[in-house]
Amino acid sequence: MNLIARAIDTTETLTPDQVAALKAQGIAAVGRYLGRQTHGWSKAMTPEEAQVITAGGLQIFSIWESNPTYAGYFTQAQGVQDGQQAVAEAKWVGQPAGSAIYFTVDYDAQPGDLPAIAAYLNGVRQGLAGVYRLGVYGGITVINNVQADYYWQTLAWSAGQLSGRVHLYQIQVETTLANLDVDVDNVYQQPGWWTVAAYPPIRAQVEGKDMAAIVVNGSTYVLYTALDLLGTPYQLVTQNGSYAGMLNINGVNVQGVIYQGSTYIPWTALAPNIRAVPLPGGGWNFVLPQAPARDISSSDPAAAAVAFVLQHHLLANDANGDFNPNQPVTRLELAQAFLQLYNLLKFGE
Repeated sequence: MNLIARAIDTTETLTPDQVAALKAQGIAAVGRYLGRQTHGWSKAMTPEEAQVITAGGLQIFSIWESNPTYAGYFTQAQGVQDGQQAVAEAKWVGQPAGSAIYFTVDYDAQPGDLPAIAAYLNGVRQGLAGVYRLGVYGGITVINNVQADYYWQTLAWSAGQLSGRVHLYQIQVETTLANLDVDVDNVYQQPGWWTVAAYPPIRAQVEGKDMAAIVVNGSTYVLYTALDLLGTPYQLVTQNGSYAGMLNINGVNVQGVIYQGSTYIPWTALAPNIRAVPLPGGGWNFVLPQAPARDISSSDPAAAAVAFVLQHHLLANDANGDFNPNQPVTRLELAQAFLQLYNLLKFGE
């Protein structure tokens, strides 16, 4: 098998200096534990540490380990619980969907233990619910006989044998690098590692339809094609012959963000009167208010003004529900509007 990188795994929190030292020694990735938020495990990483590791140029592979040191631990129900908690933790630290979480079998498992371990891993996969990929850690008996997406073998309980399945192989335990207590791992295949996204994704909809969105400095930016969905006019703006994410929307230049080859824009730029409605479970549905008149689109830049004058009875739609925006106002209508505006300002009605 071809070695593609070296990694370490550790129960210790990494500092920026330690990340830099590991990288200088040829380490490409760090295995870190999940469980700080749900269990308070000191061995587990925080979102801040994940940012430190990412900023230092190292990859991360995630580990879930509660108490998998005896056969009785492994049940399907335990697997479902571990999988669900691992998902919550992974999201909390900023781990992107589709990467791996390794669940450990941390003892010398015997062939008779394999049915229980397999049931546990089936439960884990249910708990992961397709959000993250299933990785397993163990000795040669486990690695060769269970089903997962990624395999991390330890030299312990392996009798000097290396499985052809492995993505990671723990070749040395309880050593020291960069003033950290670590185990050393060989990487033979991409092991589902990850880094914190520069702009993490967020669940979003536009008028009830799913739309890609990211978080930029605490604000939600949506894929610019949402403008097509709403019928908002726009043009891409080039500067010095190149495109840098700027769009002209309704006559106003709006600077977007180009991320992973796509342009995202602030949700507030989608339409003049767009609203953000919270989605159950998190995220936003960006919606337009109901059109104020049959002949005024809810995405029309003037829709908010029309809605205001109708709401406060300054003007009215005709019997067909049309506002007739291009129809002249008579002196009588103007006098009535001024009187209503006076009452509004003086009496609030």
